[in-house]
Amino acid sequence: MTTNKERIAKLMGAEKYVIACAHFIPLPGATGYDREGGMKKVINRALRDTKILLDNGVTSIMFVNEADIPFYERIPGEGLAAFATVVNTVVNELNITIPYGINSINDAGAGLCIANATGATFLRGNFAGVLASNQGIYTTQACDLFRKKANLGMKQEEPPYFFHNLGSDHGADLTGRDPLSMAKSLAMDIYAQPHGWAMGPEDLDSVKAVKKATPEFPVVISKSTNHENLKPLMEIFDGTIVASSMHEDGKLFAQVDADRTKRFMDIFRTIK
Repeated sequence: MTTNKERIAKLMGAEKYVIACAHFIPLPGATGYDREGGMKKVINRALRDTKILLDNGVTSIMFVNEADIPFYERIPGEGLAAFATVVNTVVNELNITIPYGINSINDAGAGLCIANATGATFLRGNFAGVLASNQGIYTTQACDLFRKKANLGMKQEEPPYFFHNLGSDHGADLTGRDPLSMAKSLAMDIYAQPHGWAMGPEDLDSVKAVKKATPEFPVVISKSTNHENLKPLMEIFDGTIVASSMHEDGKLFAQVDADRTKRFMDIFRTIK
């Protein structure tokens, strides 16, 4: 029987992989949206950043509405439509052939809809739990999400694959479960389960415990990967999500920097 770890490795074309974020500038409806620059400005920035990532050989791309703060529990229609439009434009104009995914922050259901409309093959999000965040309390959408995936004709073992955030990256989980107990519980839900875990690198003992308890699931670094810690961390993790380390001056909302991206990927290629 094929495991989720094997499925995602096959999708990525490698057992170790880089999921590079293409962060959009604010989309329509967001507080920072540039109404004068409009969608043309959003698309042009996304094209620029994504091309640099592609030119430097990242394993995959993840499109993210990182600048749409504060985040809704459910993305409004104008934001969802704009998100899908930008992804489709970038994918088609750059002729993207590597895997690409969606992180519609706080709204996994919208992410699935965008993936269905754009051909994205993986999602990052919160697929279980009740989280208290800077934007308030929000519940995840597992019931609707997994039923929607099935109703769209997608089997559990087929893309888009789901990377579930384990830990407190996006808020405190009010269920009281630690990452290990949450992973073990979700791994049992064979008809409706995530396919991989995204975890921060600050507690490596917890990461190792999750990997040991759920060896059929890949674990990717959710944050804080940089040029200095990439190599030792990748001895433990299966992949990494990376954003700031590839941006100008290492800033989250800055544009992608070609030199920083090249240096990061050069280090990654030395990993065996």
